[in-house]
Amino acid sequence: MSAALPCFMICFLPVCIGCDSSNAPSHIDSTEDGVPDIIEEDARGSGPDTHSDDSRAPDGVVDDVDSAQTTETAVSDAGPDFDEDSGSVGLDAQEVDTFQVVGPDCPALQYGSGWNMPAQAQYCDLAGVNLSGADLTGADLTGADLLDATLDRSLLSGATLTRARMTRARLRGAELGNATMNHALMSEARFESLGEKRTILVRASFEDANMSGVILQGADMEGAIGNRANLRGAVLSNTTMVSVQLANARLEDADLSNSDLTRAILVGATFSGAIWGDATGALAGPQLREADLSEADLSGAELLYADLRSSNLSRANLTRASMEGADLSDAVLAETVLVQAGFLGSNLSRISLRTAFIDNASFKYARLIDADLDGVDFEEGELTGAFLNGATAVGANFERARMSGSKLVGTKANAANLLGADLSWADLTGASLSQATLSGVDWTGATCPDGAIVTGSAVWSCEDHLAE
Repeated sequence: MSAALPCFMICFLPVCIGCDSSNAPSHIDSTEDGVPDIIEEDARGSGPDTHSDDSRAPDGVVDDVDSAQTTETAVSDAGPDFDEDSGSVGLDAQEVDTFQVVGPDCPALQYGSGWNMPAQAQYCDLAGVNLSGADLTGADLTGADLLDATLDRSLLSGATLTRARMTRARLRGAELGNATMNHALMSEARFESLGEKRTILVRASFEDANMSGVILQGADMEGAIGNRANLRGAVLSNTTMVSVQLANARLEDADLSNSDLTRAILVGATFSGAIWGDATGALAGPQLREADLSEADLSGAELLYADLRSSNLSRANLTRASMEGADLSDAVLAETVLVQAGFLGSNLSRISLRTAFIDNASFKYARLIDADLDGVDFEEGELTGAFLNGATAVGANFERARMSGSKLVGTKANAANLLGADLSWADLTGASLSQATLSGVDWTGATCPDGAIVTGSAVWSCEDHLAE
């Protein structure tokens, strides 16, 4: 707790006199250059405590807005009441027009009736305070301590919460559009929708913030910037994250089911253990159309039925990823690691696998229509029932590949190696196989490039029935 300040240094809204960085709470570490550095917390947000009385900061999240209690340094009994129906705070006729929140780092922070004033409360101690429905639009809460505070349905559009401590704070249904929360500590904070009121984080910034375990279910985060943020174990299901920027963010074990990440920038992000599936069991997966996932770690990811059309997966790691039913048409897979990845029934039309690493990847029943497969190594690969119509596979290696029932109509496989490949019941109508290695191929029931069908009587193989 900081030293007591003179009685005449009183913090008012919109002006907080005496609440400068010299009075920063203990979760802020002032440096020689005058720029405070936040002290890191562990995964549960248990950073250094600014309070001598443990009763001031509840151990957990308060379940009911009206029951949120303040204590000796929080809102008095004469404070505002939160109206659940209107989502606002008001004072009845018998209450005073103003009341005070007193803390060691903000000696007398005074609020006006209805809370409808901008605030300057840098580094002020607001831990455990109930600010439900408060209008703090444009407020400067840099470095403020909001540990266990309640800000349900509050208006924080354009507010500055840089380096604020918001561990376990409740911001359900709050509006934080264009708010700045860079380097803030928000582990286990709750931002989910409250009834029909969605939490708004449109174009908000939370770069380098600690948001491990945060609940953002159903929130609108379109255009938000959270590069390098820690979102491990975060609940982001049913969240709108269109055009969000989460480059190099940590999303291990995060719940991303039913989220819309269209055009999201996820360069270098890590997703180990993340949940992508649709909890309803419907054939609809995560929305990642036109997303930039270059260099992202998606190893072991279950991206079933994901929409990855025109996405950038260059140099991404999809080792052992499950992509069943996913749509990757027109995606960029340059130098992508697809080792042991599964693409059962996936749409890979018009993609290029020229520089991808596909050891033991499975493309069973996958659509590789008009794909660029020149020089790709499919040795002993799984291509049963795959569609390669119109694809180019010049110089590709299909040695001992399983291609039974596959469609290679119009495929250009000149100089390809098909040694010992299984092409039984495959359709090669119009395929180009000039200079290809065809020794040991299983042609049973196959339709040859010239339309002849291998029946085992008149036609024994397609080697004499290649199209000109």
